[in-house]
Amino acid sequence: MDEALEVLRSEKRKVEVIMSRLQQELSVISRQSSSRGALEALRRDKRAKEERYQTEMCSMEAELLTVLGHIPAPDDRDVPTQLENIERTKNRELQSSQEQFQKGRFGLSRLQTQLEETENQLKAKKRRVEALQGEVAGECGEDGAVYDQVMEKLRQDIETNFDDMSAVKGSLPFFRKSLEKIHSTRKCPLCTRGFSDHAGFEKTVKSITDRLNNTVPRLLPTLEGKQHQLQEKQKTLQELKPKIEELAQLRDREIPRLDAAKGQKEAEIVKLKTELNAMEEKVTGLRTNLEQIRGLLPRVSRTSQLCRDLEELDAKIGSEESQLSGSDSSRSHVIVSRELRDVQLKIEDLDRKMDHKRQQIQSGVQEIRQLEQRVNQLRDEKLRLQERLQEKQGLLTKKEDLAAIIQKEERDIKMSAQRHGPVEEKLRRKEEEKRELCQARDEAEAVSKAEVDSLRSSVDAIGLTTQQISRYESEGGETGLRQLNGRINSIKREAEGKTRERKELEDKIKKLQKEVANVELQEREWEDQLQLMRVAADVARKERDAQKLREKMREMGLHRYDEEYSKLQQEQEKMTRERARMEGGSLGHEERVRGLQRELKGDMYRDAERKHKDMLISLRTTEMAAKDLEKYYKVLDRAIMRFHKLKMEEINKIIKELWIKTYRGGDIDVIEIRSDGDTEESGGIKTRRVYHYRVVMLKGETALDMRGRCSAGQKMLASIIIRLALAETFCVNCGLLALDEPTTNLDKDNIEGLAQALADIVKDRSSQKNFQLIVITHDTEFVDVLGQAGYTEHYFKVSKEVGETSRIRRLPLSGMEH
Repeated sequence: MDEALEVLRSEKRKVEVIMSRLQQELSVISRQSSSRGALEALRRDKRAKEERYQTEMCSMEAELLTVLGHIPAPDDRDVPTQLENIERTKNRELQSSQEQFQKGRFGLSRLQTQLEETENQLKAKKRRVEALQGEVAGECGEDGAVYDQVMEKLRQDIETNFDDMSAVKGSLPFFRKSLEKIHSTRKCPLCTRGFSDHAGFEKTVKSITDRLNNTVPRLLPTLEGKQHQLQEKQKTLQELKPKIEELAQLRDREIPRLDAAKGQKEAEIVKLKTELNAMEEKVTGLRTNLEQIRGLLPRVSRTSQLCRDLEELDAKIGSEESQLSGSDSSRSHVIVSRELRDVQLKIEDLDRKMDHKRQQIQSGVQEIRQLEQRVNQLRDEKLRLQERLQEKQGLLTKKEDLAAIIQKEERDIKMSAQRHGPVEEKLRRKEEEKRELCQARDEAEAVSKAEVDSLRSSVDAIGLTTQQISRYESEGGETGLRQLNGRINSIKREAEGKTRERKELEDKIKKLQKEVANVELQEREWEDQLQLMRVAADVARKERDAQKLREKMREMGLHRYDEEYSKLQQEQEKMTRERARMEGGSLGHEERVRGLQRELKGDMYRDAERKHKDMLISLRTTEMAAKDLEKYYKVLDRAIMRFHKLKMEEINKIIKELWIKTYRGGDIDVIEIRSDGDTEESGGIKTRRVYHYRVVMLKGETALDMRGRCSAGQKMLASIIIRLALAETFCVNCGLLALDEPTTNLDKDNIEGLAQALADIVKDRSSQKNFQLIVITHDTEFVDVLGQAGYTEHYFKVSKEVGETSRIRRLPLSGMEH
């Protein structure tokens, strides 16, 4: 497409050369007299354009050397194409670098967010560790390392204290029984010996009473208080068990894992920041190069146009010089005009084709930009999909963590249930012992009842025998009675012999019992003398072993088991309450977990991590975009200021030339347009720059505003000159210049000066193919002065006919009516 456009341009240049030759030929034919003036105008135009070309090239030399690597020759026509190719290459490279830089910034933002989350988790874990250490340190050391030893020692202390307390409680019935026995038998309850005097009896009674009323009651509350303290301490230590396990989990696994993750994220962030700095420098350099190339393109185009204009001017100058030396008289004005018209039609056709090609090129460029935008959109969509995938993986990980927490709570509940098992087993054994004791009691009661029934039967038999004897006496059986009395006496004698033998055996048994009791009494006295209270528990156990069957149904044994059973029941109730509390706590934890899960699934917290990440990325992206826009704004503002300054200098230069050529007075040397710029602000934000223009007149070094200080003619002349300067600056490609009554309020000298200035403009623009000057005026002298320049031979006169219609007539300047 560019090659076709270049072919059309080349063809157009060739045709323009032909048209220029034909115009020159036609001009020579029509006005041979004005050839030297035209030649001088062409040379002046050439010098001006050469000066502009040199100025442009001097200002671009360093930049062209940087971009192209060499300074192009004046006749090099490929410089704009080379710059366009370089611009496209740099633009693609800049887009690729910007995409990489944007991806890097997104990655950095994601890593920073992850690092922040990791640091928050690490701080929370460390605070939890400090809190747990504070709770555990007072009982089991800072890290709970001696927990098992403390628990074992506490268990032994509880068992020892319980045995001591049981022994002390068991000694109370023993002392009461001993006191009753010593009062009833007046003998020692241990050795069963009588007292030799009353003092020994009182001393023994006082010793037992003192132990019963003072020593044991004073010792029992101390042991019970100590037992309660030990049990409370055991409960406290049991409650610390989960905290110690949690402390070990945090200290040994979770905190080291988070420390490692934090270090890895920090290393990745440092590496990525280094890469981003390098990419940012690269992007900045590419932007600078691209801005430099884009700034060079219009300037190089202008210099290329100046080169072509200089070539055309050289051709025209050569043509003018050749016409001055001689002209071809064989070609008529009609033939040359017809050829010139054909060439102009051909040029117009080429212009249309070139415009069509430019539109095609513009459409292709627009399509390429749309495709590039589509590629960028697809890349952004890819990044969003990747972020959603990462978010999904994060949610799965969080789900696994919550499942692990739930499993841990369930294990804690099972462990609590297992800890209650031994207590329940012990309670079951005690209940079994109680049932056995109750069964033994029932058996003993049955035996006692059988003995009572046997005695009652014996009494009944004796009563029956007595009745038979009475009946027998009443029947008069004396003989049988004597026989029976003899037999009874014989039996009595035999019974008395048996009684004596029994007494002898009883005495012998008592003697043996005394001897045994004396031995046991001596042993017990020695042991009691040494440490009675220390071995009270052993004495109670030996007493229970010696009189196990005999003392089963007595109140002391049953009361002791009742008390123990009550204690075990209390302990069971306590354990049941503890179990219910722990089960309730477990249910509370489960309900809290379910509540948290429901809350996480709610509208507020659903996709909270993704929303936070998206908003954070949007915030960071907006901040970066704001910074980039601020940079672009500053660069664009400087460029506009520079462009404004250059254009103002160019306009004032043209105004100065036109004023000097046109104004005939001596009170004003030159006029200038000056601007005062300021920046509007809205709420502290710069919006746009506003310029206030004013026209000043200079005399020497003094400058005054023209407003209110100049005449109407000066105003009109200044207005026309300013408009001509603006048209010369901004309407280079528009060759139409129209003036409506330009001589209003002008004196004769200034009218002549204006006409001369317009004639110079026509000379300067005579080489421009589409230049036209239209003057609407009633001043015939002004038209006559313009006609003397030799650039036209006719004018159009507009008049009104009788029927109020307008009529336009083409009239020769030579016949103008004054």
